[in-house]
Amino acid sequence: MKKRLNSLRAAGSLVLLAGIALNLALLVSRIITGEKFSFPFMHTHFYYNPAIYLFACVALLLIILPREWKNERVNGIAALSLFTIIFAGFQYDYYPLKIEGDGVAYFAYLHSLHFDRDIDFTNEYKDLHAARYGINGWRDEAGKEYYLPNRKTGYVANNFAIGPALLWYPAYAAVDFLYKRNYPQRNGYEAIYQNMIHFSHLCYGFLGLWFLYLALVRFFPAAISLVAVLAVALVSPFYYYLRNVPYYSHTVSFFAVSLFLYVFVRFRDHDTLRHWALLGALGGLAALMRWQNLLFLAVPFLYRLLGFLGVRPLSGRRFLSETARFAVYGGFAILLLLPQLILFRLMFGTVFLIPQGSTYLSIFPEWLFPALFSSFHGFFYWHPFMLTIVAGFVPPWKRLLPENRRLILAALGGFLIQVYFNATIREYWAGASFGARRFIDVLPFAVFGIALFLEKIWKRAYSRWLILLIFNMLFLFNVFLEKIFTVNKIDPQLPATYPMMIREIRRLLEYFWQNSPKYIYLSIVTGAFVVFAVLYLHRMTVKAETVSPK
Repeated sequence: MKKRLNSLRAAGSLVLLAGIALNLALLVSRIITGEKFSFPFMHTHFYYNPAIYLFACVALLLIILPREWKNERVNGIAALSLFTIIFAGFQYDYYPLKIEGDGVAYFAYLHSLHFDRDIDFTNEYKDLHAARYGINGWRDEAGKEYYLPNRKTGYVANNFAIGPALLWYPAYAAVDFLYKRNYPQRNGYEAIYQNMIHFSHLCYGFLGLWFLYLALVRFFPAAISLVAVLAVALVSPFYYYLRNVPYYSHTVSFFAVSLFLYVFVRFRDHDTLRHWALLGALGGLAALMRWQNLLFLAVPFLYRLLGFLGVRPLSGRRFLSETARFAVYGGFAILLLLPQLILFRLMFGTVFLIPQGSTYLSIFPEWLFPALFSSFHGFFYWHPFMLTIVAGFVPPWKRLLPENRRLILAALGGFLIQVYFNATIREYWAGASFGARRFIDVLPFAVFGIALFLEKIWKRAYSRWLILLIFNMLFLFNVFLEKIFTVNKIDPQLPATYPMMIREIRRLLEYFWQNSPKYIYLSIVTGAFVVFAVLYLHRMTVKAETVSPK
């Protein structure tokens, strides 16, 4: 009987794996080809939506897998669940893609370096109408665009970071290598280029979330770590930018900061110079995505400083070794920043400047309250689940070992540094932003606060169900808030109060229910899969802890 059951499990697993591969292939094909995919039955429509079938196949596969296999591969199951949610739940609905807003400046680097082999962005700005978004130019009343070169250097400068273009480049160059054989007159703006960058954008988003999970699971149970990571993905401003805006820097910046954090957490007590060199290089990479990430370089320094509190003074030899480590750390960070510094020198004639102007920042956090609580894109106002960050960072941290509390304090320091910085920016609302998009960079450090909060309430079953219910309600709120934001039902240049949001969401739901209910179904299925995956991991880890060794 047991042998027959194992045979049935094996056969069912093969069928489900084939279903997973097929549905995933359809979803990836749609991401890369957009609306040009020519087989009607492969489109995501009401009767056959590969995203919903992918959720179903993965859930059934996890149910029928043998318990012995599952207990040994908890992190693998978390990775599969996270991968499924990203590639099934983050399907783009607004093809063809458009390069707009800040994305024009980021894409200009990519196109100019690959096709023109120069740093003259005038043609890219004209092709993408950069003046429409106020990027290094303006338009007159007749609609004519003007782009003036820098007086010192003669270049039409780019005020944005080059880092995102460097991470997009492998996908962009690979597409061009294949595409130019059949279309030698291509211009680099075709849909296939944009769609491939979108695919790489999703991959970077998944990897960033996965590195974040690997950092958390070293301190918290797998289920808590997964919920905390999914909170970042689904109920924060990151949801909108991962799903809809592949040409902004936020997703690749999140990936780089998460990778930096993971390496720091894993090797935080290693004293070898190669580990500090690697950490410095990754910190420089994160700063190359968005310059404010340079502040995160202070986190390892804060961690080491906390370790010296309450101990006897450093000996001269120990002091020199610590100085050498931080010199290597800082040196490799600067090495990774060299591309941006060289470009600054070429475009502006100096490397020490604020490209947005001297009035962009204040010394003091004058806009702290509106940046966090204002209806005008306030971080906590638009995404209230993020308040768990504050609740989690408030002591006591009962289950944490004393040596791990130092890491939590360092993560709290990273969070507070970025909050302070964002509160010094005069345009704290970040233009036409979905919520507080500048806080996306700090989410890898803030997620420790979410995990600490969840750990405080996770033991009791009713509290687990309650927090997952609240999580799903806020996820659906975020989903439909994204819809009304995308179709301009709320003006991004004006405050958006809760009554206004709820009124427009209700109208949108009525429209979807009558005309296109698939959007509602997919969101509900995504939320249900989140609950299934989290409780599944929780049950597995609890059973593994209660089984006594033979």
